[in-house]
Amino acid sequence: YQITFWQDRYYVILLGYSTDKETKNVLRNFAKNISARIPGHAKPPQIIHFLPKKFRVPRSESSLEGMLAVNSKLYLGQKNILDVDGDTVTAACASYKKGADTAQLLLVKYAHSGDSEKHENTVRTAFEKKYKSIGSAKKAIFKDGKNRFYKVKAVKNMLIIIFKSTSQGLIN
Repeated sequence: YQITFWQDRYYVILLGYSTDKETKNVLRNFAKNISARIPGHAKPPQIIHFLPKKFRVPRSESSLEGMLAVNSKLYLGQKNILDVDGDTVTAACASYKKGADTAQLLLVKYAHSGDSEKHENTVRTAFEKKYKSIGSAKKAIFKDGKNRFYKVKAVKNMLIIIFKSTSQGLIN
């Protein structure tokens, strides 16, 4: 279970390694205590503004710094295959909901478009090893054992990964 927020010049990440009710309550209270001690408010990190707004769940956005933060949202292995470092390569994640359908979107911003294309192929290869492929190689959608859908696409210098989607409709 994870709580993330930004306030003033601070970005706070609280991570609990359990999803039980007691852990969630402790983390919520801890977050409230931290927030009460930080003066002022700040604007969200720049990467957040690149997340699509349509169907985005309010306050679900998070800025991700490094491999551990990315893996807490979408586990891609023990190596930092996306090269997210928080400096030159930044990432953000948000939840999306359309009717009863839900999905997660991970956005990675690279300095150059060639980097996003290279990482698109790397993620596609990782998905091919873990999930069932639906469709042609370049436009493949992947499906896990829980009937959730995954897709990766490079657009300019951005890598877009849609994951844990309950519907193919949210993938396209």
